[in-house]
Amino acid sequence: MTANVISFLADKSALLMTVTKTDELGRVTQCTSETGESALTVVAQLDSVASCQTGDQVLAWHTANGIVVLGKLLSEDQAPAILPRDLNGHVVLSASQSVSLQSGKSSIDLAQAGQIQLQAEEIDATSQSDMNLTGWPIRLN
Repeated sequence: MTANVISFLADKSALLMTVTKTDELGRVTQCTSETGESALTVVAQLDSVASCQTGDQVLAWHTANGIVVLGKLLSEDQAPAILPRDLNGHVVLSASQSVSLQSGKSSIDLAQAGQIQLQAEEIDATSQSDMNLTGWPIRLN
């Protein structure tokens, strides 16, 4: 989804809009204003906007080409998004309690107290040199 933004409204105000349609990746394709007018086509969305669903509220600019989505508003039960940091090619995700990565039936959980839990139907580990597993006791099955 790309567009050349030609002009903004004369008062340069942002609009609070409701998402009425998204694509399969959660990108906003249509939305309506607070007045409930007909659905307007979204021509662009900033890459930092989180995946959206129908009914989400977004902040947008109305341009001559159509709507440009600038951000997604949090719902009352949402916490602000985590901000990943890129330290010269090393990505850091930080949280005060825990961090979880999940895809389907697989997950990795990191707890602030030092525990790491891996869950999957199958785990493969390969090493080109020594593989060390230290700890006491080591329990297998």
